[in-house]
Amino acid sequence: MIQKQQYRSIEQILKTVKEQLKDEPKLFEMFQKCYTNTLDTTLKKCKTEQHMQ
Repeated sequence: MIQKQQYRSIEQILKTVKEQLKDEPKLFEMFQKCYTNTLDTTLKKCKTEQHMQ
């Protein structure tokens, strides 16, 4: 349940940014890729650190 809420939150952030950058589609594309990549990397690192403790 929590995981689905997180995905909805991320989707909402992306939707909001997309609306704000509607005149800059390439900038939004870069933001989306960087943002999601950062989240994926951060989550993987946090999960790995939790297993090490």
